[in-house]
Amino acid sequence: MWNKIEFSDLYKFITSIGLLFIASAFIIPWLFLNQISGLQLSQEDYNVLTRKSKELFNNQIDISLWIVNNVKYIFWILISIGIICICLGLYFWIKKQKIKDQIEIYNRDKLKLEALNPEATDVKREKDIKEEFEISNTPSNTTNNEQLNQEKPREKPTVENLNKLKQNLENVENRFFEKITDYNPFNYQAQSNVRIDNFIIDIILKSNIRNRYKDIYIEIKFFQKNLNFELFKKSFGQTVRLRNHIYHKTNEVPKFHLFVVYRNDIGTSEEISRFKKTANEYLQQFRDINVDVKLLSEEEFNNFNVKKIFD
Repeated sequence: MWNKIEFSDLYKFITSIGLLFIASAFIIPWLFLNQISGLQLSQEDYNVLTRKSKELFNNQIDISLWIVNNVKYIFWILISIGIICICLGLYFWIKKQKIKDQIEIYNRDKLKLEALNPEATDVKREKDIKEEFEISNTPSNTTNNEQLNQEKPREKPTVENLNKLKQNLENVENRFFEKITDYNPFNYQAQSNVRIDNFIIDIILKSNIRNRYKDIYIEIKFFQKNLNFELFKKSFGQTVRLRNHIYHKTNEVPKFHLFVVYRNDIGTSEEISRFKKTANEYLQQFRDINVDVKLLSEEEFNNFNVKKIFD
């Protein structure tokens, strides 16, 4: 029975002692009552006992009779001690849990969160657009030396085209954020375009019930020029770095969603299929990282059921 005692923590130890006392309240009287039933001796056998043996037998009878007369008191004393120990164990557990919750809140507050103003949000979107053009202009790895030596003109977005692409990106992000707020997740407080220390995230859903629901971080990448695998890897890497940053600073692992959205007419169905296949194979290397990645067309993204984010 003693191997049931838990020594790993104070509240577990006290609780296990309490359970042991409660079990003893039933087991100990039962053992003595069984022993008493075996104390039967005829008068003839008793008379032939030595004086010392008679004293031992009489003492055993006296002890057994005392236990029988006081068994209910023994039972309730053991039960009471057990209940007191369990209550103390629960008290220490609740006290420890409150301290743990306070530490989690303190660690969470260590993150410097700042909502971006419209100008900063516009700069962020412009940077994303230019990054897509920049990476698209970078030559891919090839073994063809002649192809490597060919100089291609670097494509740059015009002011008019840049504004159009920024507006497209803004529409995609805002529509998705509106769908979340329309769904009205009471357990979360939704914020868009937030700076977290040196990182920027599109959407944060901060949990209102910390001990039950994790915070949710959502990043949206919109491919408008072409299906660029290097840009996909960079977007995934940035999301993973933010996840690791939050973990090391708060010791928490929130839920992360990365939506990679591409224009409906960005390529042929065969090209899109190959891109998705390559991306999924690449992500297989990082199955232990808690980042949910979805590759969706613009139409699929607009029809996405936001309830799945909260599952």
